[in-house]
Amino acid sequence: GIKGSAFENTFAYDLSAFYYNYTNFQSQVYQNGQYIAVNSGRAHSPGFEASLQQSFGDSLSGFFNYSYLHARFDDTDQNGNPQQYAGNHLRLAPDNSASLGLLWNVPLGDGRAFYFRPSYTWHSRVYFEDDNNPAYAQAAYGLLNLRTGVSLEGGRWDLGVWGSNLANRKYLIDGGNTGENFGLPTFIPGAPRTFGISVSGKF
Repeated sequence: GIKGSAFENTFAYDLSAFYYNYTNFQSQVYQNGQYIAVNSGRAHSPGFEASLQQSFGDSLSGFFNYSYLHARFDDTDQNGNPQQYAGNHLRLAPDNSASLGLLWNVPLGDGRAFYFRPSYTWHSRVYFEDDNNPAYAQAAYGLLNLRTGVSLEGGRWDLGVWGSNLANRKYLIDGGNTGENFGLPTFIPGAPRTFGISVSGKF
């Protein structure tokens, strides 16, 4: 990877690439009334990650993060035999993930500051099972979040208001699970629109 800054240190970047290669990859399957780990053969996962941040002045900056992950089962196992899940996505491994946001910080004097931090996160389609059953998958979705508040005494104290999933997007974080084997699959929904207040201090 590589990281650094440019444009008189107003732009910062962090770039990295990686490659994972798996042999004897384990998957969970349901057999004889219980879940057991089975050898699903070989898999590979090349990827790329980028983290970018741009300053627009003393009080405003923005960020953008992106990740690409090509997590797939290989066509053949280590002995050259065709694999059951050949070409399938690994579970819970979206190809693309991204987030972006703004960081606005306005000094108010006497060690106080107002901040405003909207952000948006996005994931491409994800499968919940290694067999890639389309009934147990989540299509691409994004979540809008916001945090705002004031910091006191140079950041020692923080009083904030936050909201997550402001558009109240309905999405799943898992599906299938044990109930799938009895014709009653379980689905775990993501958190709905949520608000809160936070108070924190440093000692």
